[in-house]
Amino acid sequence: MISTKSAKNRFLAATIIAMVAAVFASCADAAGWYPVGSATVAGSYEYDDAGIRSLIVTATIENTGSSAISRSTYTITATTDARTYWKTVTSETRVLPGAKIKVTSVIEYLASTETLKADGLVPGDAFFE
Repeated sequence: MISTKSAKNRFLAATIIAMVAAVFASCADAAGWYPVGSATVAGSYEYDDAGIRSLIVTATIENTGSSAISRSTYTITATTDARTYWKTVTSETRVLPGAKIKVTSVIEYLASTETLKADGLVPGDAFFE
């Protein structure tokens, strides 16, 4: 005959195992609940204003996951004929799953004679919340 204490211990062990399995199963796919996206360059142009040369960069933020993005952060690397610039851009615009938005940023050059190199514009280091 099985004692009451032994039955209680088995029930407790089975309950703990079921709870541990539920915890691991719920954390198995972070993409299901954590925002996932991408940042790509949509376009850019340079302009001069009162002797200051600037680069205007428009990026596309795309939500490729299944939960909404509330904040997007990414870095733009711009290489000119004189130097390399890095700019971290943050957008607080909400992006729903499957949607895209455009975000524009400005990089001011140090010299008015600088020009962006061909293929000198690269997005990277993207993080989504």
